[in-house]
Amino acid sequence: MLKVVRQRYLIRERLTLEFQVKIMKRIIMNFGVVIISMFVAFNANAEVKIKDNAEIVGVWKVEETRPSMEKPKRVSHEVWTFNKDGTFKNSAKDPRNNIETKSTYVIENGIIKIA
Repeated sequence: MLKVVRQRYLIRERLTLEFQVKIMKRIIMNFGVVIISMFVAFNANAEVKIKDNAEIVGVWKVEETRPSMEKPKRVSHEVWTFNKDGTFKNSAKDPRNNIETKSTYVIENGIIKIA
């Protein structure tokens, strides 16, 4: 009887050790994923400071927009045109109509401000 109980105990102990090793491997892998995702998330939110309008002059095509970070992306059909003289034009194509807006812009403290 003692031999059977001892064998059961050894089998149970071996199973718990295997289970503990499996759990530790899973914890270490999840910790690594969390650390990597933190670096990716922090790099994605970097701010770009614009020095002067020479950095943005030209035609820019907006491919997708999002109302906020929590909401899904939407396909966009906009074209932004920044000119050297401080004028700005926004063209948006919509299935119902085409919209074109003209305005001026300035760069203050690295931020584009459209009037």
